[in-house]
Amino acid sequence: MDLKGLRYVAAVADAASFTEAAKLLFVAQPALSRKISQLERELGTELFTRAGGKVRLTEAGQVFCRDARQILADHQRLEQDMERFLRQKETLRLICTTNGAVSYAGRMVNALREKYYGVEANVQMLPSIPGAGESFAQILELLRQERSDVLLAFLPELEGGDLGWIKYKCVEPGGLCAFVTRGHPLYGKGSVCTAELRAYTLALPSDSVAPALSRAVNRALGEPPHIIYSPSFADFRVKVVIENHVGIMPASSRTIEDPFLRCLDISDISGGFDLVAVWNGESETAAVKKLLSIL
Repeated sequence: MDLKGLRYVAAVADAASFTEAAKLLFVAQPALSRKISQLERELGTELFTRAGGKVRLTEAGQVFCRDARQILADHQRLEQDMERFLRQKETLRLICTTNGAVSYAGRMVNALREKYYGVEANVQMLPSIPGAGESFAQILELLRQERSDVLLAFLPELEGGDLGWIKYKCVEPGGLCAFVTRGHPLYGKGSVCTAELRAYTLALPSDSVAPALSRAVNRALGEPPHIIYSPSFADFRVKVVIENHVGIMPASSRTIEDPFLRCLDISDISGGFDLVAVWNGESETAAVKKLLSIL
């Protein structure tokens, strides 16, 4: 028994004729008759009487046809509901404020798509957003202006100011890490302590994007001898790989994949710099709620 058989029975009942039903269904009349005969053998009872060129439902056929029509109507409704659902896909706009957040964004998006078929995700890096501004306060305006749904950022950047409308949830616990390249004296180590870093020039992300990072490094290292800032990840990479400086980033950046960079944990800085998902709590979308459910 299948949907085709149910449709054939309903069509014959409506037309009171195998020939007319076949025309309405755009099938050959012998094929229609064979299908219904097969169904009758399967059920062990006749569904139609055929006498004097007239076709009528038997008592069993009336019961069958009534339920068949209900099943066909439910099936049509199911198809319509699914079509409407697939037309109403939600889009989550997610911005990474640092290269270190990109791999986390990828894992979050994959988990979101696995659980919620109807959600699409648009992931962008901050430098690619026109008019995003340079300070973190300006970056947060992307949320207030509803130009983005979620930012992946570092917790210290959320301190101070009028941020009552901001909500956030930890994606990865914090700490700091150091990046060096092959040939650097620290390259062979698995981890370093802050005392070992004082002898080197440290490359940090732009202070406008990570304002708390340089303050934390200064506190931890007791005013290191020299800090230089990188306006982009490409410039950060040049300072580490070409100029042989030590790059300092939040520990979540350890997921950066680059054959020329080696990441070392800074063993005596374990707190701060949680990587968090940040959103506007005053305009929380359905897509944001679904993302939060998988974090």
